[in-house]
Amino acid sequence: MTKAIAPSLLRRAWRVLRLPSLLGGAALAASVSVAGPPAPYRGTFSSSRDGAWYVAVSGGGTFQLVKRGVGLGPRTLPAMGPAESIDVLPEPGDEVVCLGACGRPERVLCMNGGAGFIAFEEWGAESQGRVFSRYDRLGREQWTHSLATLFGQTVAKSFARGVGITLWSRDWWLSKDEQWIAVLALPNRAVYIEMDSGRVGVPGLVQLRDALERRDWPNADVLLQHHNASTGAAISPDEARQAIAGGGLPTGIVLRLYGLVGPAATGAERESFVALLDHASAEDLAIGLGLLPALSRDKALPILLRNLGKPSPVAEGVVEGFSRLGEDGLESLARVAIDPVGDPEVRSHSIEALGALGRRSEAAIAVLKRVVVEDPDARTKSRAIRALVASKSALARPLLAETLAHGRIDELHLIEYFVADPRRDAASALIAALRRHASDDLWRPVILEGLAKATGQNLGARPEAWEDWLRSHPD
Repeated sequence: MTKAIAPSLLRRAWRVLRLPSLLGGAALAASVSVAGPPAPYRGTFSSSRDGAWYVAVSGGGTFQLVKRGVGLGPRTLPAMGPAESIDVLPEPGDEVVCLGACGRPERVLCMNGGAGFIAFEEWGAESQGRVFSRYDRLGREQWTHSLATLFGQTVAKSFARGVGITLWSRDWWLSKDEQWIAVLALPNRAVYIEMDSGRVGVPGLVQLRDALERRDWPNADVLLQHHNASTGAAISPDEARQAIAGGGLPTGIVLRLYGLVGPAATGAERESFVALLDHASAEDLAIGLGLLPALSRDKALPILLRNLGKPSPVAEGVVEGFSRLGEDGLESLARVAIDPVGDPEVRSHSIEALGALGRRSEAAIAVLKRVVVEDPDARTKSRAIRALVASKSALARPLLAETLAHGRIDELHLIEYFVADPRRDAASALIAALRRHASDDLWRPVILEGLAKATGQNLGARPEAWEDWLRSHPD
């Protein structure tokens, strides 16, 4: 793997830029360029929290676990240049407890009391093999985990991949008592690893309290997002109430905790939740609107409609709220979406919300199809097309294929859609697109790829060849 910047920086850059979505229509595509000659592995170093131990990994991938000399303070590294190797020699009075080999981890974390250390990621092959390993006081590997053993094969395969790197990690930390590691992955997945056994579990109140006590609001928020999206949350409504009662929490965290109380909320809790929305920041309002139907369905519709048309991030919260509200909000959204003289931003967000509903609502798909066919405004038609794409509904495919065949609106977006999900029903539309882009060196190969996947054939760049084949194979 060629590297001009550290993979950890790559992951941080990716976190900021966000993962592009081929079908979502709203995310911005981003890339990180890696160039230059291979950089040598520098090694890595960590001192324990109590300062009495440290571990140093050399550029060759060997480690030494060292007990600090009596009366000496925590071992620290001197100022170093970005290309200098981390070669740490024990100081007088230090005791080298064990030596060994651990590969070339990007980061190590030394534990108190000589309990060993944790190694994270393999330099040069990020997330292609083991991502966490535990070594004991004698330097023996106690357990190791790959992405598949942490999250399962299906999730592991879903993480985006770059050149020799898998873009997955959001953050991880060792608990205050050093009994477990919390691991957060994109977009809001979370697990924890028991230190002694290596067993993987679902984070619960213990992990949340650890983050809250450290005032680590971003990671506490990720844990709560994970539970708000989970059907088997490890944090019960009563435990969420306890955390709220403790006080001193940011509004967004409190709103997410109320989301875990959910339908079990009392009338007073619902009123408290709604009152928080009245004075919330835009970011917190977005969180609350997304969770509102889980607490108070009767109050959700008027509040969501009142916020329809507001800019991001509130817009995303409104869409999430309508998605949770389901059919109860469909009639109001449809009325706004099909109104040709309505406010363009309000209509736009109602159409996006219908796309989210369309994943499980035939009626929402019908409204969006009506907008595509009847609305006089090309931009509104385009928004409805993208909402149909985002719905991933099979009911939308015939109209989307017909729209691509005519090539009038959102042609390139529809090409991407049908190439990403190629089936025989899109072959005619892709052939029509190929005819329009026969001399386009950028899009012609993309269309041909879609046709090959949809038909199992490789007939070259002539549209006539594809049309002849399709006529002779009507089934």
